[in-house]
Amino acid sequence: MIERVSEHALRLGDARVDLLDGGTFGLDGGAMFRVVPRALWAPLLPPDEQNRVTLGIRPLLVRTAGRTLLLDAGIGPERRDARFAERVALRAGPPLEEQLAGLGVAEDEVDLVVLTHLHFDHAGGLLRADGRPRFPRARVVVQHDELADAAADCPLCRASYVQDDWAPLTDLLAPLRGDADVAPGVRVTRTGGHTRGHQVVRVEAGGAALVFWGDLVPTAAHLRPHWVMGFDLYPVEAYEAKRDLLAPAVAAGAVHVLYHEPGQALGRVVVDADGRGQRLEAIT
Repeated sequence: MIERVSEHALRLGDARVDLLDGGTFGLDGGAMFRVVPRALWAPLLPPDEQNRVTLGIRPLLVRTAGRTLLLDAGIGPERRDARFAERVALRAGPPLEEQLAGLGVAEDEVDLVVLTHLHFDHAGGLLRADGRPRFPRARVVVQHDELADAAADCPLCRASYVQDDWAPLTDLLAPLRGDADVAPGVRVTRTGGHTRGHQVVRVEAGGAALVFWGDLVPTAAHLRPHWVMGFDLYPVEAYEAKRDLLAPAVAAGAVHVLYHEPGQALGRVVVDADGRGQRLEAIT
């Protein structure tokens, strides 16, 4: 059973999920859509004068079976300098701790953080501005391959990983090797594609399911399996993972969270009558 609590919150049986506002930032539209012609993607995500498309940043708070989880941690705007903020047109959302407090959750009550991967816009919120852990009691779950690649001097990866975002948390990191159940009703699936160790998260409760897609399906425009990003290090793997995972989840009526969608980011996928387009609609 799925019950809408507010515009950005749902109940799945006894589980509650709250979509958080990490603000927005901009990345090059061509890079976001790889070989897809601009004439096709621009009407869906209009670029600015620097060809940047606006992307959301939407971590998810999950409370289920006595556990409090955060899925991805945002960009950490208080830890980014002015030059970076200008380059990516960063607009900070309300402070993460204030959003959690407004939902009745203290930062030290978060006991598990699940990261789809370690790129700066997903792991940046793990630390406070002074470098202390934001969630001092939380185990941080990430794929072993992801951690290895983030620590390596990879020429194609260097711009996306900021070691200071996660290196101080060595004692809290819990690397996985493949698919795993990380909490009651919460399972991660290693997909690869975007990065070698990228994973998606599935939450099941009350006979309902929610899928947190990370950067495998960053926006509603990327619901098309063959629309992959230039940022995907393994584009064929990304396509195959979307092809194999997305259609069954849509057919089953799962709730979807699209981390970078600047508009409606939490809802059900609706397929157009002609079968060619898909969109995310709010659950009423």
